Amino acid sequence: MVQDSGVAASLFYVTTRLDWDQKDQAVLWPRFVEETRRMVTAAETRHQINAQEEVRVARLLLIEGIRNIRANPGRYLVSRVRSFPYLFITSYDSATGINQSFGTLAAQRDLLPLAAKLVLLVTFSLLPFLLGLVGLIPSRRNITAALCATVWLFVLVFYIPLWVEPRYWTPCVPFLLISSALGAHMVWNRYSHRKSNDLI
Repeated sequence: MVQDSGVAASLFYVTTRLDWDQKDQAVLWPRFVEETRRMVTAAETRHQINAQEEVRVARLLLIEGIRNIRANPGRYLVSRVRSFPYLFITSYDSATGINQSFGTLAAQRDLLPLAAKLVLLVTFSLLPFLLGLVGLIPSRRNITAALCATVWLFVLVFYIPLWVEPRYWTPCVPFLLISSALGAHMVWNRYSHRKSNDLI
């Protein structure tokens, strides 16, 4: 009943619970299920909701989420600024098995895993994203590139208010790489042109 309710509403509501640890999924989702059941039961008591109707459950989550944001809008915005980059910037912990944070590895002076995470983050996550942003400039003159950019930009904007993790971004990566290739080409042309002018 609760777990099948609107996914977007669920992902939105979770981000508004500023008293929950957003990074501890082992605790986060069981708490969400328990909290949603409590809300649904309270609403049923007031005859406002039929627990079998997922649309109404999703609406209740949205209403409660908006109420949470209004209670502390500044803290909510800070929370989103801190959490949102995890959608498109990752060190691929799930692939490497290095599940410790950069801060923990640095404190333990575990330099090899720290370097591996940093290289993966920069090479396969941060650099393609930055080049993708640069690639938006030449994309305006190419309809295919513009359509590819629209896909990853839409997902990027869509997830701003939602709970994020890198797997939601994965389907966008091929489209981002097309924008990144255009960005890399633009940077290369500008750099090589400047270098050739310096030699003259």
